[in-house]
Amino acid sequence: MEILSDFNGWSWDKTFTKKFDYIDNLIYQNLLIILGEKFLTEWRSYSSTKRDFLEEARIFIKYFTGNDRYLKNIYKVLFLKSGNKKDIADTVRQNRKLLNKMEDKNKFIQDLKNYKLKITKRLQKIELILSDFKIMEKELIKINSKLDDTKKIKSVKKYKQILTKEKDTYIYKISEIDYMLNSKNFAKKKELLENSIELFECYDELDEVLLYSQKEFLVFLDKKVNKIKTRDEMVDLLYELRYYKNLKISKDVYIYEIKELNDYIDKIMKKAITMLCKIGAIKIISMDINLNFEIIKYAIDTKIIELEKIKLYFEKEDKENLIIKVYDKDVIEKQGRKKMKISEKTLDVKEKRKIKLFN
Repeated sequence: MEILSDFNGWSWDKTFTKKFDYIDNLIYQNLLIILGEKFLTEWRSYSSTKRDFLEEARIFIKYFTGNDRYLKNIYKVLFLKSGNKKDIADTVRQNRKLLNKMEDKNKFIQDLKNYKLKITKRLQKIELILSDFKIMEKELIKINSKLDDTKKIKSVKKYKQILTKEKDTYIYKISEIDYMLNSKNFAKKKELLENSIELFECYDELDEVLLYSQKEFLVFLDKKVNKIKTRDEMVDLLYELRYYKNLKISKDVYIYEIKELNDYIDKIMKKAITMLCKIGAIKIISMDINLNFEIIKYAIDTKIIELEKIKLYFEKEDKENLIIKVYDKDVIEKQGRKKMKISEKTLDVKEKRKIKLFN
């Protein structure tokens, strides 16, 4: 569907119409590469709150990277692009106030217990009133006698609705208190508040945080390469890297145009290609690892849809120039001239014939 939506009748082109569409797309593509389509589909379609997909994603990413920096930076990106700093200021103040109270754990726990006792008594009274219509009528008369005419509760039915809502509020508050009285949950809540304050007090520039998030994304991919064990997974990674580097990181700038990101992509790609060469999945073009990578990178960096259909053709023009032609099966895709010191041992494959890149 994404491919079809980008087709304008003549070519495939991703044009963003809204201010931060490129950020939404970049984050989505990050998560698609990290978590996979199946996980994201389940996340979107799962209606119950019993499964914490965000926590699952956090644990999975931390398994590879050993930290939470990628997700924290994504949170900051989304916060900064939302432009809601003023609206969130109250939340920060409330969180900081609660965190300060939690510093004295013993006092905080005792205050919670006292508050729970207080609202439990009120809850018991509400349940007693709701259980007997006559008691409800008497209570309503008593309450209305203390209220101005404009504020009086007009019916028992309305009073019942008010009590039911109050009852639900207290039940929820008691469940929150019970959760906090557990020492493990207390520590989790404290950490959550600290992270929230750190996030919402972010004064960095959006572009700077977005760039850093992509560095952390590439850290994930770098770590992932070391854990990949199958040919197909490694080939999939090449497809992902090729697609990723052509995504936009700003309205007018692509990932591959940011040198530090492009250099890191090359580092990961070189590692993946070297491993595929070692297991015989990709043809070794040269025993010089750096030259081998440069030639294969040149071949992969095309719009050929199926990498497995790539064929290469080499011809030594002279002692310093190598002509490289890249074919999509039997149709030439591109050709170039690489300047290098050429000897008989430069290439590990035959010249002047088409060679399949993938075995």
